[in-house]
Amino acid sequence: GLPALYPLVAAAGAAARRLLDRQAEAESELAEEQGRAAAEAERARLARDMHDSLAKTVSGIGFAALALSRRIERDPRSAADEARRLAEDARQATREAREIIVGLRAEAGEALPLSSALATQAQAWAEETGVDLSLAIEEVGDLHPQTARELEWILAEALANCRRHARAAKVGVRLRRLGARAVLTVVDDGVGF
Repeated sequence: GLPALYPLVAAAGAAARRLLDRQAEAESELAEEQGRAAAEAERARLARDMHDSLAKTVSGIGFAALALSRRIERDPRSAADEARRLAEDARQATREAREIIVGLRAEAGEALPLSSALATQAQAWAEETGVDLSLAIEEVGDLHPQTARELEWILAEALANCRRHARAAKVGVRLRRLGARAVLTVVDDGVGF
């Protein structure tokens, strides 16, 4: 009777093998799809980062350069001030491009916690500009990486606006948790709108 079971065992083994092969193929396809989705998400993040920072800065430089050519004839002194602002905006665009590139190169484990990253960013800005800075940065826990990155860009843009437009002597940066949300507040004593 035992030899009669051999064909049954062989058939069961072949069926199990086919099932394992199909499972391995499905897992491989799933891994490939997840890789494609991750690459697409990274492309979308990079496009957002470039649009939200670099593209806007470069576009502003272009508009200001057009206005500068007309201003040179009417008010040379004001044009010289505007040319200096344009040069600073070009340096800012360079910094933003470097930040994007560094962000692409950074390993996930190398990133600073959000509170440390924002404090470092604000302190570097204050040292560069000489503006008095007040920091109140709290730990807000783990946020989605995209949310944390967007908060960094928001802070960078707010501080850049303080420099360009507000002519502020004091700037305050506060990060806190409010329920399930992280709230970033930037205030200055500048001229306003």
